[in-house]
Amino acid sequence: MMWYNKTSEETEYQPIVQDSTGFVKRRSTTKDCKETHTVVTLSEFKELVSTADGDYRMVYAINGQIPGPEIVVTEGDMVSVRVHNRLKTEGVAFHWHGILQRGTPWMDGASMISQCPIMPGQVFEYRFIAEPVGTHWYHAHTGTMRNDGLSGAFIVLPKQPLSPQQYHGEFFAVIQDWTKRSAAETTEAYRGRRYTDENSINSEKVYIPLETFTVQPMKTYRFSFINAGFAHPFHISFENHDISVVALDGSDVEDQKCDAVVISPGESVDIKLTANRPPNNYNILFKTMPMYSFQGIFQKPRLTRAVLNYEGVNQLIIPLSVPRFCTVTNPCHVLNSLYGEPFERNVQNVHINDIRSSAEVLTRFPVPVKTDKTKLQEIFLHFHSHNGHPAINGKRFVYPSSALQSNPNNQGTTSCMQQSCQGAGSCRCTHTVKLGLNNVVQLVLFSFSKGLKETHPVHLHGHQFHVVKVGYPKYDVATGIAITPNQDIQCLDDHCTKATWTVPSWHNGVPDLNLENPPIKDTVTIPWGGYVIVRFFANNPGFWLLHSHLGYHQSQGMALVLQEGDTEDIVHTPPNFPTCGSFQITKEQIEKVISDHEKILKAREAGKVFGPQLQSSENPLWVAIKDREGNQGFEDINLWPWGRPDLDDFVSETIDKKSSTGLITAIYDDKSKTSENSLTSDAHDHPNATKSPRPEKNDPFSLDDR
Repeated sequence: MMWYNKTSEETEYQPIVQDSTGFVKRRSTTKDCKETHTVVTLSEFKELVSTADGDYRMVYAINGQIPGPEIVVTEGDMVSVRVHNRLKTEGVAFHWHGILQRGTPWMDGASMISQCPIMPGQVFEYRFIAEPVGTHWYHAHTGTMRNDGLSGAFIVLPKQPLSPQQYHGEFFAVIQDWTKRSAAETTEAYRGRRYTDENSINSEKVYIPLETFTVQPMKTYRFSFINAGFAHPFHISFENHDISVVALDGSDVEDQKCDAVVISPGESVDIKLTANRPPNNYNILFKTMPMYSFQGIFQKPRLTRAVLNYEGVNQLIIPLSVPRFCTVTNPCHVLNSLYGEPFERNVQNVHINDIRSSAEVLTRFPVPVKTDKTKLQEIFLHFHSHNGHPAINGKRFVYPSSALQSNPNNQGTTSCMQQSCQGAGSCRCTHTVKLGLNNVVQLVLFSFSKGLKETHPVHLHGHQFHVVKVGYPKYDVATGIAITPNQDIQCLDDHCTKATWTVPSWHNGVPDLNLENPPIKDTVTIPWGGYVIVRFFANNPGFWLLHSHLGYHQSQGMALVLQEGDTEDIVHTPPNFPTCGSFQITKEQIEKVISDHEKILKAREAGKVFGPQLQSSENPLWVAIKDREGNQGFEDINLWPWGRPDLDDFVSETIDKKSSTGLITAIYDDKSKTSENSLTSDAHDHPNATKSPRPEKNDPFSLDDR
């Protein structure tokens, strides 16, 4: 679907259609609802039109934009984002992907974990500190809405750049696989924007303009790419240009030269490029990675492009295609490739194990190491298909009915101790793993699923982690396909819901861990048949979601919650923080509510009570009040919606305040015999404190009747 993004007060966007004159804005403005068409200029089409793939489908937008507007802040800033939900029926919450939320766990944006969804018509203000530095992003964290348009870049700049002259410019780009139907409707057939394969039927629409990045010759630029996709890793390369990876998930690494880099959904990469080729237009290639099953290739790679335009070159000129030929003497290098490559292709993988964090980043985020004062907590987590459904350790995650961060006592959760979770059957529960505060946590993430040989990008909220080791499966050197799972891990049951190290001595220390300078990430991809070991300090109390970042896996239950610390360690929510939850009431309770309300209506009809009387009080404190007509009645201040005030302060300081319907004239407690001994001298002297008789016995709310 294409529409014109001129934001108005009413947030109405005009669809773009093709007719004999070209592209036009379509709008029904006449009284008889006839369509009016306005021609769209080329500059408008490139700057103000969201094209997607040119076909109609349901989408969501932020301020009329897909992706949403990029947010650029400085490290340490207090960020304020007000979300106005103008959707008609859907609730929404926004996660600030990569932001630590230290001290503000209820601002993390994970729906029903850190907050309740923002309902239609509501406004929710996010406030948090911008840390750490780097390329991050934000996206909806309700269902699969992020894959239908609700995402954008969130960049945190350093206060003092280390090398202010290192780059002459920076570009941010959000990439994703664009499905023909909404992400909520589909779990496969990912045919995306301008994807091509051998079948010309699926070729890109030539009238949809490619994204263009303009550079000046002999200058150096930083490109930040974010994979906000639904299912596919992207293989990114610049034709005829050398590139270096300088950051992963926002954390700087030592420059790593390569020909291409792969990022999975949830991951980001920063690339350094020098425009040192003859001025022209060049292709930037984005290719999805193939998906394998035990029978071979399950889904072929698909391709889309952007344009690297040298300043002064006509942007409409077809890019010069200069493919990279990989040879024995000059092999290609691909960083973070998820699969083994066929031997004859002369491609060498640069694994995450080979990446090194920069010294500056390690100074700020040192590698967690066990000491005499810390405890190492090791946890095995298997990301797999269990009885045909995505699961972790055999459990499919069920979100609680109230947000855990504002209701830490686990009310509204589904227990994992139920009978269905004790055997090999289907288990659906609010899977929670307790972490000891200040422990060194070592997660062993692995995937030995049968069927599809899928990789799993796994994201942790509330933390960055150090990737200290990756274990790969055995690959067929002829085909590059994984054939046998890694043997370092031993499964303890048929579905591998429980596992341990094959070599028992590894429990005392896994060999070949990089505890010196490993890369720091917030999302890491588990190769099929392999494992990833990550470490972090459990020093951020709260409830933090850990989940697959594949849209259909996350929505179907491949997630769990890490409870960091005890409930008393977790920072309380701010005043008036919204809550939600399930509700049930018995027949007897609803009958009592109706009965009490009828008594109130009768009392008010008789002129006896003017204020809100919801239920009786064990220790009533009566105030006599007069309405504007001079009629006098009584209220029990225990039942005031704003709560009962302190008696001494109330008598001496607030007796002149208005009640819900009139002015206070006297105060009685449940021990008073006459009006005289229930009022202080200050109250007697108050002009509004007139002596009034005690409620009569036949008063429906008199003390004798209670």
